[in-house]
Amino acid sequence: PKAPMPAPPKVKIGDHVKLARGRTGYVKYIGPTEFSKGQDVVGLELDTYDADGSEKHRKYFDAPKGRGYFTRRASIASIQPIWDDQGQMKNTSEDDKTAQRLISRTK
Repeated sequence: PKAPMPAPPKVKIGDHVKLARGRTGYVKYIGPTEFSKGQDVVGLELDTYDADGSEKHRKYFDAPKGRGYFTRRASIASIQPIWDDQGQMKNTSEDDKTAQRLISRTK
């Protein structure tokens, strides 16, 4: 039997995430769309070129031209740290404290 898939991370608007296939970007939208049949999708502003955050001419979030992207929660592999100018993680929450400790040990 196959091992169960791990639960996707609990993302929120503003998180910097990495997808299972390697793309990275900032979460700009979480919720259902006209094309998702009632299921939540995650709208990303990608770090590199793709689309513009709209689907079938309906705008769900703003992103620079060529950097909007929709994905399923299950496709998000991890939440990436966002660092400030002093080298501290900016996107810390209760769930991120363990990750911050582990990352700081590898710096």
